[in-house]
Amino acid sequence: MDELLYNEREQTKAKHDLLRRYLERFAYKILHGYGAVDFIDGFSGPWDNKDRTQFRDTSFGIALETLNTVAANLSEQNKGAQVRCIFNEKDSIAAQDLADFVERVRPEFPNVEIHALTGSFEDNAPRIDRLATHPFRLVFVDPTGWTGYPLDALKTVCQRRCELILNFMHEHIQRHLYHPSEGRERWLRAIVGDDIAAELAGRELPAEDIRAAVLRMFRKELRFVYACYSPIEMVEKRRLHFSIVYGTSAAEGVFVLREVEKKALPDHEWKVNDRRARGQLSMFDDEEHSPGPYGAMRSRHLEDLPALVTDLARRTKDAPRTFERFAATVMEKHFVSPTEIKKKIAELAKQGLIEPTWKTRNENARVPDVGDLIVWNADKIT
Repeated sequence: MDELLYNEREQTKAKHDLLRRYLERFAYKILHGYGAVDFIDGFSGPWDNKDRTQFRDTSFGIALETLNTVAANLSEQNKGAQVRCIFNEKDSIAAQDLADFVERVRPEFPNVEIHALTGSFEDNAPRIDRLATHPFRLVFVDPTGWTGYPLDALKTVCQRRCELILNFMHEHIQRHLYHPSEGRERWLRAIVGDDIAAELAGRELPAEDIRAAVLRMFRKELRFVYACYSPIEMVEKRRLHFSIVYGTSAAEGVFVLREVEKKALPDHEWKVNDRRARGQLSMFDDEEHSPGPYGAMRSRHLEDLPALVTDLARRTKDAPRTFERFAATVMEKHFVSPTEIKKKIAELAKQGLIEPTWKTRNENARVPDVGDLIVWNADKIT
C-alpha cells in the first residue's frame, strides 16, 4: 500500500489495510466453499482520495484489485470462482467518477463482474439485493458521516448468507446523538430498531454506548451469531476515530478478523505515535510511546485471559463447546488470538481444571484443536 497516498490519513490507511487483509482471507475461504461471492459497497465514493487514476486508496479500488487477484489465482488452480462487485454511491459527482473509472478499467479486472449504481444505499437496497444472486455476500457500509444505513436497508441486503462490515464514526455520532432529543430518538430507532432504541431513550449516550447497541442490533435484528469491533484511533487526538463493526455467523470469521486486526492495528498505532513524537520538542523525543486504544485493550485482555477462559468453561460445563466455538465466544469481545487461548486452556488442563480431551484424539497433542471439546473438570472445583 503506497504510504504517500495516506499522508496525514493514517486512520484511513488502517481501515483500508484491515479491509484488504480481510477481503483476501474472506474471498479464498468463501470461494473455496461456495464458488461465488458478491461484494457490496454501499457508500463507495470516491472522496478524499489522492490517487485520481487507479483509485488505489478507495474501498472499491482495493476490492477490485484484491478480489480479481484471488479469483485469478483460483482459476489457475482450475477452481471455479465467480466474483461480483456492486458499488453504490449517492453523490452524483462521485458516482459519475466511479462509473467512469469502472468503464475504463473493466479489461484490467477480467475475473470480476462490476456494477456501479447511483443513488442512496437506502433507496437502492432492493436493487442491490436483486443483483447479488451469488450464494454468499460481504457487505461493506462506510458512510462519510453517521447516517444513511437504516436497519431496514441492512436487513434487505443481509437477508441471505453474508457477513457485514460497518464503519462506526465515533466523532460524528458523539456530536449528534449524545443528548436526548426527539430527533435523536428517531435516528436511534432507524439505526438499531425500536426495542433497543427504547432502552436507550431519555439519557445521555456516549458513542461507546451506541456502538454497544449496534453490536446488539447485529445479533438481535440481523441474526449474526457474532458481533465484534476493531478500534481505530484519531491521529490528531488520543481518542477513537471510528470502530470497524463486524457481523458473522461463522466462528472462523471471528478468527480471521482478529488475525488481520493483529497485523494492521499495531502498525497503525506505532505510526500514529511516531508522527506525534516527531511533532514534539526534542526533550520529549525519548519518551516511551503510550499504547493506542487497541494496544491498551489487547494488553488488558491478555492479562484477563486466564479468568475469561475459566469463567466460560465453568459456565458451559453442562453443554461443552468445541474449541472453535469456545474461542470465538472469547474473541468476540476480546482482542486475543486462538493460539493464546489454546495455551491458556492447556495450562488450566495441567492444573486439573479442564479435561485434556485432545489427548483422546492424539496422546501427544499439547493443545486443543478446533473440534476438541472444552470440558470443565467439575470434580476439581474446591
